[in-house]
Amino acid sequence: MQGKGKGNVSISFSSEKYDEVYFIPEKVDGVPVFNETKITSTSLYATYGISDQVDVVVVLPYVKAKGNAT
Repeated sequence: MQGKGKGNVSISFSSEKYDEVYFIPEKVDGVPVFNETKITSTSLYATYGISDQVDVVVVLPYVKAKGNAT
């Protein structure tokens, strides 16, 4: 709990890129349909105490996925 009138804001970012996948039980070169995939995500996270027992939490995510097909 933040407490009444107190808050917090944070930003997170992640990125991943891959060109190989595992289809159990074997490894496959190239991602099916796409040869390569890149995923990035950014999130804004905020909390604010409207009382000593209640906080409001807001999360605004943005996710981008891009493939390179041939």
